Amino acid sequence: MSTETPDAQPKKSLWEKGRLIAAAVGALLVLIVVLQNTQAVETKILFLTLTMPRAALLLGTLLVGFALGYLVANIRFRKTRKKGLAESANRGKRGTDSK
Repeated sequence: MSTETPDAQPKKSLWEKGRLIAAAVGALLVLIVVLQNTQAVETKILFLTLTMPRAALLLGTLLVGFALGYLVANIRFRKTRKKGLAESANRGKRGTDSK
């Protein structure tokens, strides 16, 4: 019998550690930006005039940018996937016709 006990958690890979460090650095940068941009700014969107802290405006812009990037990437992925499925289906049809 072995007296060693298996670790409760598996060791993290270098990639996972790097991602954790990058997330921590990113969170620190966001905190610095928020603390440095607390003054109110007036923003005009179409016919609305909004007054909000500059940090909120930056965060809103960031979120809109991420959402648009996600949507565009998702649409492009679906198009290429659909195109790939159609091509593989056509190859399958050609393969059965050549007999």
